[in-house]
Amino acid sequence: MAPIVENWAEITGKVQSVSPSTVTGFKTVEVRVEDAKSVASYPNLLDQTVGEVIAVNVPDALADTLPADPEDASVTCRVRRAGPSRLFVHPEHFSAGGKEG
Repeated sequence: MAPIVENWAEITGKVQSVSPSTVTGFKTVEVRVEDAKSVASYPNLLDQTVGEVIAVNVPDALADTLPADPEDASVTCRVRRAGPSRLFVHPEHFSAGGKEG
């Protein structure tokens, strides 16, 4: 398997669910991606995910900032692909808003 290059994308989307992660200290936040912008000179490996639901590993402390009922909460965060099916949020680039509507 080829190594993953350093990569980042700034995504915005709606939270679909939050669940325990297989990675200690993280929760899995499923996000329906509405936009995936490039970050500086880093490759954007998430530009093809717009309209899809992706599972992002988010540190527990950040996931706990989501509303008590996080479904449909909006998020903006910087995400990197760490493997074919493993995504992680940048801990300094994560913000969440309440439900819209």
